[in-house]
Amino acid sequence: MKKYLAFSTALLLMFNITIAKADVQGVDAGITPDSILYPVDKLIDEVKISLTFDEEKKAEVTADVAEERLVEAQVMAEEGKEELVKTTVEEYQNKMNDAQEIVQNIVSEEQKDEEVKKK
Repeated sequence: MKKYLAFSTALLLMFNITIAKADVQGVDAGITPDSILYPVDKLIDEVKISLTFDEEKKAEVTADVAEERLVEAQVMAEEGKEELVKTTVEEYQNKMNDAQEIVQNIVSEEQKDEEVKKK
C-alpha cells in the first residue's frame, strides 16, 4: 500500500497537474502576499511541515503548501501585482521541488527495503 501511495504521489508531483483559476483544486488563497500577515501565514505553513513526521504525509503537506502558493500567485496576477506573482511562483516551485525530493527519498527507501527482503 505504501508503495502504491508513494508511486501515485510521485506521479502527481512529477506531472504537476494544476488548474489555472483562482481556486485550484479547492485550495483557497487565504492570506495573500500583499497582506501584512503573510509572513505569519508562511511561518505557520513551515511549522506544519516541520511537525509532520511521516514522510508520505510530509510530502502531501508540502505539496498542499505549494498549491496554496500557486493560488496566491493567481490572485496577485489578477490584481496586477507582477513582482509578487514572480516571488510567489518561485516559492511554489521550491515547495514542489521539496515535495518531489521527499517522494523520491520514500521511493528510494522502499526500493532498498525490497532489496534487503530479497536477500
